[in-house]
Amino acid sequence: MVRRETLLAIAALTAALPGWSAGPVRERRSFDDGWSFHLGEAPGGEQPGLNDSGWRKVNLPHDWSIEGPYSSANASGTGYLPAESDGTGRPSGWRRRSMAARSSSRSTVSTATATCGSTGASWARPCGYSSFEYDLTPYVNFGARANLVAVRVDHSAAADSRFYTGSGIYRHVWLTVTEPVHVVRWGTYVHTPMVREADALVTAETSVVNESKAGAQIRLATAIEDAGGHEVASFATEAAVASGAVHTFAQQGAVAKPRLWSTEDPYLYTAVTRVFAGGTQVDELRTTFGIRTIRFDANRGFFLNGQPEKFKGVCLHHDLGRWARPFPKRRWNGG
Repeated sequence: MVRRETLLAIAALTAALPGWSAGPVRERRSFDDGWSFHLGEAPGGEQPGLNDSGWRKVNLPHDWSIEGPYSSANASGTGYLPAESDGTGRPSGWRRRSMAARSSSRSTVSTATATCGSTGASWARPCGYSSFEYDLTPYVNFGARANLVAVRVDHSAAADSRFYTGSGIYRHVWLTVTEPVHVVRWGTYVHTPMVREADALVTAETSVVNESKAGAQIRLATAIEDAGGHEVASFATEAAVASGAVHTFAQQGAVAKPRLWSTEDPYLYTAVTRVFAGGTQVDELRTTFGIRTIRFDANRGFFLNGQPEKFKGVCLHHDLGRWARPFPKRRWNGG
């Protein structure tokens, strides 16, 4: 396994940014563009005052190894590309990006300041295959002074696996803005424990965190929509959630005459989760799901909606030839 410090997904800010529409619900924006890249060590690379005008401008995803020379001196198992080290003592790379956050009118937003890098906040991730998220809120400076996100990727601590692993930030990066009361990351779980021709029982479990400075009376309303956007079921629950606490709301409702998901008809419903604090909507998430039954039989195999079904798929590798780790969807689709 490759050990590296890498960033595949960024974080939540409880604040508003320039050009972002004001409103009570979460905002999710691409954080791919406008990065500066330096191959090799850069003392003080996490410092806002560092002059990086000579650094290369890149957009993410970006894999620097695919750009290097082929050589048998490079780490084994990587196609002889400079993954662990390119022979010049540069097994690491830096990326920097500035980010402005305007003064927010939301009184519950934290206004602590720090640099998101090796100074003020430093995180090490040993596996480059897993996505992750960090909350940047405690480190953000609101106002005229820009914030700096600095990432150091270290590809020198261990040899590569037999696969070409690449080097850099080779997945998309997103910035999510929420109110202090919001659904946690991957906080919705929707399943259908009972499915009949007449109706299907839909269970929704939603974890909500209260990061405001005081307790809050939170109302969670969930609506089930069909593929056409028509509401077919709804349910709501309330709970008092203390400051700093996470509460999981368990809800159930019935969908009449459900249209079942199958490989021939992959029909999807959507659970629309709306969070209210003090009577004001503060968050909204949309979670797609299918209604179907599954079971395994020791003698006859896998059954989907009561019918035997064979598993079909492909071998999806982590890279795609000369396109390397930033896997382009159009290539996967045959374009």
